[in-house]
Amino acid sequence: MRIQQIDALRGFALFGILMVNIFVFHAPYPHYSTFYGEFEGANAAALENMIFFCGGKFMFIYAFLFGYSFWMQYERKKSDFRGYWNRRMLVLAGFGVLHILLLSFGDILLPYALLGFSLPFFAKFSNAKLFLWVLLISLIPVYEFVLRGFIDFSSIFMQPVASLEQYIEINRNGSWREIFELRLKDYFSFKNEKLIIYIPKEISLFLLGMIAARKQLATQLSVKRGVLFCIFAVLVIGSMYFFRAQIIGFFDFQASIIQSILLGLIIHITEFVHGALYIVLFFLLWTIRPIQKLQYWLTFPGKLSLTNYIAQSLICAILFSELDYYGQLTPIQLICCVLAIYLGQLIFSVIWLRYYQYGPLESIWRKLAKKKAMGAL
Repeated sequence: MRIQQIDALRGFALFGILMVNIFVFHAPYPHYSTFYGEFEGANAAALENMIFFCGGKFMFIYAFLFGYSFWMQYERKKSDFRGYWNRRMLVLAGFGVLHILLLSFGDILLPYALLGFSLPFFAKFSNAKLFLWVLLISLIPVYEFVLRGFIDFSSIFMQPVASLEQYIEINRNGSWREIFELRLKDYFSFKNEKLIIYIPKEISLFLLGMIAARKQLATQLSVKRGVLFCIFAVLVIGSMYFFRAQIIGFFDFQASIIQSILLGLIIHITEFVHGALYIVLFFLLWTIRPIQKLQYWLTFPGKLSLTNYIAQSLICAILFSELDYYGQLTPIQLICCVLAIYLGQLIFSVIWLRYYQYGPLESIWRKLAKKKAMGAL
């Protein structure tokens, strides 16, 4: 049985994911600071606020919901659950590979699928053990940061495989093959950053989602505890928003490894609190009837999350490569594009679900995962 607030929250996450991804589709990720650093005034403010309020936070929600949904399916205890789940992950991995090859080096479907194979293993652990795993895994970027203080090794962050001008020229005027080759180079250049920073966050959020599902957070959230957490989170995030220069300046992170670790932990914890705030606040607002009616509209794109996620990449690829708008728009114009694209996806989702129970790619996913011919892995 579907839970409406889960679908709505997934629809909300899709909006934020598009908000972040469109900036990467529009200009090369390795030259992100150089390209977008040229903007001033309202555009610079719009970019800064987009990064602070959206960057990483909606992927946080999406990964959290992946673990939440896993537990909801696991709890039904299908006779061949492991085989069924593994087939689902195998099909999802196929979508991810195609997404990488055809549209985006920053795909999340393939890593979600590969990490998803491990979830039946974690399902047998208690909440306390799962939370311990969350702590151990989520801190992997901090471990790398600590090691860097003792061992000199190359940066894990994505390095440009071409100049800014070459990226713009290829994406505007290059052939499909040139764009494809550039995308693959970006994918392999991105692998270390993905492995050390993003994958630990994703698997830890899967596990956190499982814990939340066991506690039925979406439907059984304590209003009192939720409000107290939101107050705490707003104070933490507000402090980082208004005083981040002073907070960072307080630590002599270049001279002291201890202070570097402390600063890294503060930023790391703040990111988790920020993502959790969106989730808890969304579920609290769902209890207020007038707001719930507005949130309900998000269930439509949320039910078609796979279709809409890949469609977002396709739309951005057409807009910036086929229509030659790559590197041509301002941050404010990009935000307006997000509003227009998401509104279109909302309308499409509403119309589609009038006639069909599942989205087009969701239907393919379900049918392939149920085929016994694929066998249990």
